Amino acid sequence: MNERRLLVWLPLILVLLLAAGFAVVLNRPSQGPAIATNTVTMIDLPVPSFALAGAAAENPHQDQIIGLTDQDMAVGTDSGLALVNFFASWCAPCRIEHPFLMRLAREGVVPLYGIAYRDTGENAATYLVDAGNPYARVGLDPDGD
Repeated sequence: MNERRLLVWLPLILVLLLAAGFAVVLNRPSQGPAIATNTVTMIDLPVPSFALAGAAAENPHQDQIIGLTDQDMAVGTDSGLALVNFFASWCAPCRIEHPFLMRLAREGVVPLYGIAYRDTGENAATYLVDAGNPYARVGLDPDGD
């Protein structure tokens, strides 16, 4: 009978011990950042050299994604600032932020450049046709490089 009683209570005891362990670990003072933080090292430095392809010629919306290079970004406003946005047709948060990017483009505050991240040219171009294209130029980064 004692063994049966132990088998009934053992799962509950194990769950309580596990919960107590999580509580201790999560509530102890941090020994440093839990997530590695990268410092911004590009302040006051030119954009590194890069070249991203445009959409394929057989794409019906190839004019939406015409390619993007570091030279395209050298031309900006008087402030020398530009906004580079990574987006994808499959990205739900991108769809949420898109109206704000469209407003920024309409107001002309800063030039916007887009990089279609891990997306196909056809899907990204169709997304920009459907939602509107706020970008001065767009390049493809299908492999996320």
